[in-house]
Amino acid sequence: LLKLLTALPVVLLLVAIWTVTFPLAVLFGKVTLKNKMLIVFYPMCVYDGCALVFWGLNQVISAVCKYLAKDVPAKSKNKCDRQAVADALLARRRDIVFKEEQVVELFDSLPAATTANMLHNFHGTVVHTGSMLDVADDLIGSVSQVGINWGKRYRSKTIGDPLLINLFNKVFIPAPIWGNVGIPCVEYRGVTTATMVYDHQPWMDYFRVLRPETATAPAVYLGVWCSRDKIGGWFTLTGNSELDEATSAVHLHRD
Repeated sequence: LLKLLTALPVVLLLVAIWTVTFPLAVLFGKVTLKNKMLIVFYPMCVYDGCALVFWGLNQVISAVCKYLAKDVPAKSKNKCDRQAVADALLARRRDIVFKEEQVVELFDSLPAATTANMLHNFHGTVVHTGSMLDVADDLIGSVSQVGINWGKRYRSKTIGDPLLINLFNKVFIPAPIWGNVGIPCVEYRGVTTATMVYDHQPWMDYFRVLRPETATAPAVYLGVWCSRDKIGGWFTLTGNSELDEATSAVHLHRD
């Protein structure tokens, strides 16, 4: 209950943003209802406007990252049980706090992701390593108990949502506080891989393939959020094929 109350200001902020921006989605973006799901696509002016309005908040986040985020470790010389770590990540175990070195070693061993891989809708899960992202997950992760979850959505190489809120698996609406993102390929730790690049923030999310898509299971990607090459946290993205199907006619945006 205490965690739910702690998350209340964030929820109220999102509701206020949606109250103001939803009419713009109706008028200039796209709102679609399919398979009993309401899915919102904002016009670009909403992302640029929110990035401007929340400039101060995002500067604070960047400043905190500068002093509290972790330096990127060199390639680990220690050998961990990579398969055990991968299995725990695939099981979306939120009760485990991993050693950063374990996750880094696994990340370095995984194949690169491509932009084409990432042009989908995703569920997100924070990987706990004692990072800044853990704190955010501890504060607002409790809302998942009442049916509010998060993910990401990439529509093209230059258009995407860094935070897509999932309300009870019925409403999917972006939180455009950080502006628009793209998903080009960028070199990181010696490998060129799909990377979420923010239009207005000095942040990047680098991805590797944790599990490729199969006939029976969605693709899963291991991501690391960095601010000027300092690690702010780890997470996984799991493909949401049901949402992909519901948005197939409007999802992909051709540059």
